[in-house]
Amino acid sequence: ELGEIMVLMYHEIGCPESEWRRTPDNFRRDLETLYELGYRAISLTDLARGSIDIPAGTSPVVFTFDDGNKGNFNYLEINGELKIDPDCAVAIMEDFHQENPDFGLEATFFIYYPNPFRQPEYIEKKINYLVEKGFEIGNHSYSHASLARLTPETIQQELSWHLKSTREYLPGYQVNSLALPYGAYPKEPELAIRGSSENIVYEHES
Repeated sequence: ELGEIMVLMYHEIGCPESEWRRTPDNFRRDLETLYELGYRAISLTDLARGSIDIPAGTSPVVFTFDDGNKGNFNYLEINGELKIDPDCAVAIMEDFHQENPDFGLEATFFIYYPNPFRQPEYIEKKINYLVEKGFEIGNHSYSHASLARLTPETIQQELSWHLKSTREYLPGYQVNSLALPYGAYPKEPELAIRGSSENIVYEHES
């Protein structure tokens, strides 16, 4: 009613709890609390476009995960079989959605390269899995660089190279959003929104 929408930014799901880390149990409690309070998940792209389709009487909430840490999406090999770690963010959100389908299954994973999610042998598998499930891949620059310290040319390289790397796994994929590493804006803020390098054009809606 106030026209404000909560965006929750997580970095790592794991132990122990710290400023940048949420334990799996506490993350589960977060989801349960939000659900009980009437929140329903929407995507960051839908927020940017004003396309919010949730039941009357509920409130939208956006989930984001920065840095592509292992605890956000982790594979375990159990008895020779590859399974998603039940205590990583992706598994917890999927399990919660299975129990509460009306909550929604939406989140943006702001990753950087060259090793998102810290299991290099599974990068392609993970990125494709996320998109197939309806999650979004967001730009966090190519190397988690502080854009405030870079030249305009290097800023555009960092953001374009991220898009190029993502499209190596997801041909034609459009990265719609940017999470600024360290929260640092470039000296020319418009370069966070759109730019190009080596004929690769990026444009962020949020």
